[in-house]
Amino acid sequence: MPQDTPPHDPTPETPPDGDTPNPEPAEEPSREALEIERLNALVNEKDTELSGMRHQIDFAVGRYRIALMVSAPDLPEELINGKTIVELDNAMESAKKIVEKVASRIGARTPEDRVPSGAPARRQADLSGLSAREKILYAINKS
Repeated sequence: MPQDTPPHDPTPETPPDGDTPNPEPAEEPSREALEIERLNALVNEKDTELSGMRHQIDFAVGRYRIALMVSAPDLPEELINGKTIVELDNAMESAKKIVEKVASRIGARTPEDRVPSGAPARRQADLSGLSAREKILYAINKS
C-alpha cells in the first residue's frame, strides 16, 4: 500500500551560506553599446564646454554694458539692460531717444514756465519809493 504523503516538490539547490549561484559570465559589450557609451561621454564633454562658453559670454556682455555706460554717462544706467550684445545695443539706442526727447521738451519750455535754480541774489531793499515815516518803521522792524 502506498503511503499517504503528499508529493514532494524538489527544492532548488541553494549553495550554503545563502550565496546565490554564480551568474553566467558577462558577455562583452557589443559594438553598438560601446559606441553609445563613447557618444554619451562626448555629449557630456561638449555640455561642459558649452557651459563654460556661456559663462564667458555672460561675463563679456556684462563688461560691454559697463563700457556702454562709461561711454554715455548722460544716459541713466537703469535704461541699459539686456542679456545679449544686441539687446544692449537696442537698449542703448532706446535710452538715447528717451534722453533726447526729455531734453527737447525741457528746452521747449517758455521762460515763464521755468523755475530759476538756486536762491535769488541778495541785494538791498529798494527804499526809494517809501516816505520818511515808512523808512523809519522799516528800520525799526528790521532790527
